[in-house]
Amino acid sequence: MLDLIAALTPDDRSAFRLRRDKGIVEVQVKIGKRPAMRAAEKE
Repeated sequence: MLDLIAALTPDDRSAFRLRRDKGIVEVQVKIGKRPAMRAAEKE
């Protein structure tokens, strides 16, 4: 499942089906852009 999510590109829209209580909820999400990684701080 993580591979499927990682394959989505920024600004794509996708529907996710989730189980909540005793029903299924479908939500629409817009894929965002991951921020740049920061360098590790030295102490």
